[in-house]
Amino acid sequence: MSRSFRLLGALVLLAFPLLATRAASQLRVAGGEELAAGKSWTAGTRVKSDSIGVSFKVPEGCTASVDENTWLVALRFEGSAIGAASILTGMSAGDAEAFLSQPANFGFLGSEIAVEPAGKPATEGRRTSVEYSGQDASGTGRVLRGEADNALAMVIAASATDADKVKAALDEIEKSITFLKPQDEARKAWQSKLAGRKLTITDEANSATLVFDFTPGGDYSMTYSVGEQSQQQSGKWRVELGVLGGLLVLNADGTTRQLRMKQNGADLIVEGYPAKLTGGTLRKPGDPAPGLKRASGDFKSDIKEVASLDGKDMQLEVRYDEGTQLKIALLGMSFKVPSGCVGGVTASVNYVLIRPNDQRGLGTIAMQTGASGIDDIAAMMAGAKDLSSLEQGLVIEPEGEPKVQGGKATLRYTSAHYVCYAIGLVGPSLNAALISFIGPKDDDAKVKAYAESAASSMQFAKPDDAANRKQWNEGLKGYCLHYFNYRAAQDNSWDSTTNIKIHFGSDNTYYYTYQHEGTVGVRENPAPGNPITSRGVSGNNEEAHGNWRLEFTITGALVYLTNEKGEVFPLLITVGKQIYVNGSEVSRVKSDKKQ
Repeated sequence: MSRSFRLLGALVLLAFPLLATRAASQLRVAGGEELAAGKSWTAGTRVKSDSIGVSFKVPEGCTASVDENTWLVALRFEGSAIGAASILTGMSAGDAEAFLSQPANFGFLGSEIAVEPAGKPATEGRRTSVEYSGQDASGTGRVLRGEADNALAMVIAASATDADKVKAALDEIEKSITFLKPQDEARKAWQSKLAGRKLTITDEANSATLVFDFTPGGDYSMTYSVGEQSQQQSGKWRVELGVLGGLLVLNADGTTRQLRMKQNGADLIVEGYPAKLTGGTLRKPGDPAPGLKRASGDFKSDIKEVASLDGKDMQLEVRYDEGTQLKIALLGMSFKVPSGCVGGVTASVNYVLIRPNDQRGLGTIAMQTGASGIDDIAAMMAGAKDLSSLEQGLVIEPEGEPKVQGGKATLRYTSAHYVCYAIGLVGPSLNAALISFIGPKDDDAKVKAYAESAASSMQFAKPDDAANRKQWNEGLKGYCLHYFNYRAAQDNSWDSTTNIKIHFGSDNTYYYTYQHEGTVGVRENPAPGNPITSRGVSGNNEEAHGNWRLEFTITGALVYLTNEKGEVFPLLITVGKQIYVNGSEVSRVKSDKKQ
């Protein structure tokens, strides 16, 4: 799936607004109250995590709550006894032993009790345990794992006067625990969110950044930078679930670490710091984004091409009723709004939006010229699709591989509550459409009918793009698109400047430059208000050369950059009051590098 351009390769479902209907039933574990920050539960209350598949009863004489900073379930007993429990997926027997081999300090819960393992943890089946000892204190650690390696890992300790409460509480929890299968959709949503992308975590207070590159195959590289100094690391990554969000599990040099990730509205927070997921050609040329390649010439569509399209010209911001045939001569395609639906396009999106009259479900039609052969479209349709931006934890899974016949590819997807049908079409002139409909599983037949109705009504003709192509070529050849971003701290302790320039040649070659410079102030006396006496400077410069070609979508132009390595980077350029490339505002100036 393309990281920089959400069109055919992203099934366009990622751009859906919130679904109008939600299935009434949700996957649940045994009864109880869902663990969440800001709440507390008294003895005898059953608490649970649906996504992890773990539930247990709060033991006698205890109050439980979730610590928002550590994601641990705090267990506070009458007297001195204190405990903490971690609830998560993906814990092996080795992980359990490693967890119980660490000292336990309960200072974060306001207790002075601190204990260390008195021996090596012992594992019997799916139960691992160890005894702890400390100054005037003792404790017990116990990890209980379900068949799916979802786990409740606990350490409870107390002073000598309350030592008898420790094992009694652990035994009570163990007797009450219930394991069910974790909701893997939530884990896959996080996995899909990171795969093939770049994660930047920013610590502005210390002028530090942590940048990860995640490959879909499970490898990662990391760079940690403070001023001029930086360190690198590489290893393996995966995602598990914690009680308040996703856990990024990193394994490097035999050491495993976990970073806590949670979504706060539109903001991504990692270990309490703001983070951003990026990818695509407006960052660095070293981030190849899978794009549509020019067809090799072997592909021949069996879809009939008409001399002229039927229907009325589609206008922006107009609602069209069922049965209306709409055409876009620029792209050489037309379609009919399915029965029982309304449709239209707004300037803010790059696809046709179709809504059933009963509000149960949603459909999109994405179209463009110069797409590729049908095999490439099918490859982009393949695999699970993360729709967590629509509904938390929503991932739709494909039923096998796309079925390809001539110029058509089809695939059905499902989740716990939804069904989706996708149909890709490529015409003889390499203009392409991707039709997708999603709705409740109860409406399976209707959802399929909507998709097939739109597909069967599609007409293909030669794109009428000569005038637009001339205009866009004149606007790009010999010009440079310039992205500039400057950020600085209010106290001038740090700043950063990013310059990206794409020069377009009349011979359809391009020259790309990426320049980033960051400066960090240093105070000889670190007390607030003291002046900055020196500055450290760091820079990062890259460049790339290659060829470019121009295609069109419903609301903008597509420019494909192919570098020396053959990697393809799609740029979606839209023009209104400002010019935007892949959603970032740019300026257009005469190029001093290309004519």
